[in-house]
Amino acid sequence: MHLQERLAGIHRELDTLAAQVAREREERLRGLQLAARSLRQAESTAQWVQILADAAAPLAEGVLFFRVDGAALRCEAARGMELVSGEVALADAPALRQAVETKETVVTLFVASQLSAAVAGEGSRRRAQLFPLVGKTRVLGVLLAMDGPGLEVYGMEVLLSLGAAALELRETKSGALIGPAAPVVAAVPAVAVAVPVSGRAFARTTVARWILESGELVAAGRAEGDLYGVMRELVDGAREEFAARYGGGADYLHLEMVERLALGKAGLMGAGYPGPVGGPRDA
Repeated sequence: MHLQERLAGIHRELDTLAAQVAREREERLRGLQLAARSLRQAESTAQWVQILADAAAPLAEGVLFFRVDGAALRCEAARGMELVSGEVALADAPALRQAVETKETVVTLFVASQLSAAVAGEGSRRRAQLFPLVGKTRVLGVLLAMDGPGLEVYGMEVLLSLGAAALELRETKSGALIGPAAPVVAAVPAVAVAVPVSGRAFARTTVARWILESGELVAAGRAEGDLYGVMRELVDGAREEFAARYGGGADYLHLEMVERLALGKAGLMGAGYPGPVGGPRDA
């Protein structure tokens, strides 16, 4: 009897933990939905910067947001860290320069040799992740987030993707450039570690954007057990873009759609879904 009580207690604890995780996931989703709407409705670029920083703050212990300004970066917002004053030359910050040049998330030590003395000072043994704000033709900025157990990489990538779209929309409407494209610079020495997640990041942000901005379609597709049939235009367009940009490797878009769009149930994609790009059902 004692053993049964212990097992029942363990099951209750697991149920409580699962419910807590679900609530936290829902809260993060609501936070991203609110951030996406607020970023689109920002009345000025300065307000957009502060909204982005506020939305990023719960996803990491500390964040700094830099805007690209030619061959330099300017820190325009900080949460949980001190604002960096003045310009940060890309030539003095190899890790930041790598994020701008490669348009990839970069993992680096929080040290002056990688981030410049202005940013890291005496530095520390901790790591930071650099998330580029990638527009259609150039990197518009870089968000530095301190690495650690509390860092929500997926949420940060989605937030930056939504932020870039909102910022470029503002640029298009105003007719003014957000910031000049960063100049082409020499290859960065392989000291900072670039995370090769282009295809994965595309998949994550694409699917997350559907969930955030086309929630009614997603709900209908799940209810009908035919996500592809309901969202065919969106899915086909994304598949074509993914194949053109990242073809030849793993089909992260397919994996992300099954995992997050179909909640891990491949059957919800529908009988007409072609399957992985280049897979047997595409033949």
